[in-house]
Amino acid sequence: MRYLRGLSTYLGWGFVLFLILPMIGIALYSLQHRALPSLADPDTQSAIVISLKTCAIGVLVIGILGTPLALLIATSRGSVKALLESVVALPIVLPPAAAGIGLLLVFGRTGLLGPSLSSVGIHLPFSAGAVVIAQVFVAAPYYIRNAAEAFGSVNGALLEAAALDGADRRRVFWSVVIPLSAPLMSAGMVLAFARALGEFGATILFAGNLPGVTQTMPLAIYVGFEGNLANATGLALLLLIVAAFAIVVAQVALPGGKAKWAE
Repeated sequence: MRYLRGLSTYLGWGFVLFLILPMIGIALYSLQHRALPSLADPDTQSAIVISLKTCAIGVLVIGILGTPLALLIATSRGSVKALLESVVALPIVLPPAAAGIGLLLVFGRTGLLGPSLSSVGIHLPFSAGAVVIAQVFVAAPYYIRNAAEAFGSVNGALLEAAALDGADRRRVFWSVVIPLSAPLMSAGMVLAFARALGEFGATILFAGNLPGVTQTMPLAIYVGFEGNLANATGLALLLLIVAAFAIVVAQVALPGGKAKWAE
């Protein structure tokens, strides 16, 4: 066992180095080529603003619609629970490009819901709304899975005690369940925001890459890679910082919660 531990230590740290080297490369290039000042470029700032706005709206939607689903998962049992968990996990393993095509086939002009939406004046593809929908689709599992885990871990005795004290179900939920679940729910929300901020594949297929309209930070990186590597690297560094911050918040800064990832 001691031999295996030694071998796993060398191989494990070697793989850690492999995982962290691209991030080091981004940081070093940014410092050497003054990539961060390039973020003052108007087109780059536009991409940042669009990303932040759509992600903020997306996270709000995830919180409103995802919380009831998380509660449903936490209170379900057997095959129903397994089915719900599997459906929620699908966007994690589904390739983003496939997600983009799926969204287009549902919400596009000739998609399943396209004609009905068009009849009331709603045209989602290649709009800011399409960006939000793509972000919600790929990021929602990170919040829902954590929220469901949080709801399921609430001590039932506390709920019974609150009920015996005369609290109705709504009051029990808001005064007992939510405060106890808040750390893990917050961790999930932070992870969902970071995932939404980095969404690329579903966005470019469903929302397009229209500067000032649907061009988010990842799409601006894609464009900048061909014409302005400094701008692209500056945006990549910004996304890296956000991702690192999200991990720190989810795993360290939030007391009592251990974030649920994609397992």
